[in-house]
Amino acid sequence: MQIIRIPSERIKYIREHKNRLERELGLKVNIRDNAVELFSEDGYTEYLSIDIIKALGLGFDLDDVLKLKDPEYMLGIIDLDEILPNEKMITRQLGRVIGTRGIAKRTFENEGNVKIRIVDHSIGILGLRHDVEVIKRAILKLVSGSKHSTVMRYITDHIHDESI
Repeated sequence: MQIIRIPSERIKYIREHKNRLERELGLKVNIRDNAVELFSEDGYTEYLSIDIIKALGLGFDLDDVLKLKDPEYMLGIIDLDEILPNEKMITRQLGRVIGTRGIAKRTFENEGNVKIRIVDHSIGILGLRHDVEVIKRAILKLVSGSKHSTVMRYITDHIHDESI
């Protein structure tokens, strides 16, 4: 059994799609308060389903999240609480990741061919494994103080380079 904590505003969405989740993932899903419990005879199925539930908790759509069943796809999560010292820095760096009118975030999504969701202090990145790794590194560079132009050049230089 696996238990995953989910923001209360996303529990309703998971509850609405519970039957499809169980059918698609081949496991039993119980929802209690702000937690989703996964039950399966197969530990590997439970393990794969953890990222699917986490992605739903971050606000990704179910159809996008189910791509995680394919090993070529992955969910990358950056938790800014773990790398920045205080709320003021987190707020400032989230603003840099989002950009004016969401331009930086949309550029990350378009250039990296990924989907990005931001919930509280967490940034979720969903897409093909290589693309997620490049965009995750790019966002970490931005959060660490690199200029937007430097980060965008990094993406351009590395997004098609499979050796990363």
